[in-house]
Amino acid sequence: MAMRVLLVEDNAGYHRLIQELLKEGMGEQVDLEWTDRLSTALTRLENGKIDVVLLDLAGYRTRRAWRPSPGRTSMRLTFRLW
Repeated sequence: MAMRVLLVEDNAGYHRLIQELLKEGMGEQVDLEWTDRLSTALTRLENGKIDVVLLDLAGYRTRRAWRPSPGRTSMRLTFRLW
């Protein structure tokens, strides 16, 4: 079964890059969903069936709005793609 990944990224170029990196590294083991808005991602998470969220935390509002839910592990990773 593929890992279900929800990518929250407002930059389409970064979306494509991350998509390619995941495909290269994990192949068919990843099912990637993408949204460019945190509000859409939070709604999507309510529906379940997401294993991992990759979230662009560059914006102050995004950092304040993201709250881990009970039963969900949250880990903040910081890196630059350039």
